[in-house]
Amino acid sequence: MGKEYKKLNVMQWYDRIRQVKFLLVVMAIVIAVGSLIISNYLVRDLALGEHQNMEVWAEAMRTLNNADENTDVTLVLKVLNGNNTIPVIVQYKSGEIHSYRNLSLKASNAADSTREVKQIAEDMRQGGRVIRIYLKVLMVILWKSVMTIPLC
Repeated sequence: MGKEYKKLNVMQWYDRIRQVKFLLVVMAIVIAVGSLIISNYLVRDLALGEHQNMEVWAEAMRTLNNADENTDVTLVLKVLNGNNTIPVIVQYKSGEIHSYRNLSLKASNAADSTREVKQIAEDMRQGGRVIRIYLKVLMVILWKSVMTIPLC
């Protein structure tokens, strides 16, 4: 009877270990799925915030363009100069580059830089990251999003 009792305890112990392993696997899956869902929401919020920041930046450009000598442009300039992270390219309607900011270029001379910026601008345009500003001459502001998740 003693051997049968020990055998029964060992089997129960193995069953308990199997149940614990199964529970650990299920908990790991739940944690992984939860992390993915939360990460997705965070990335979407960051992308939306980035888009809103670019809308503010574009409005500041529009305000600066329409300013006269009596307009206080302190806040406008603060907004324009405050973007130190989001890569931006400002183009004329013709496609010529007006200015760009926060881009890491690999080019070694001005001609190569211009060509590289135009290629980046085309990539941004194809990615739908465009804000049009109607100034005296139409300008298109493109920004390069770090996130490529579409805004829903």
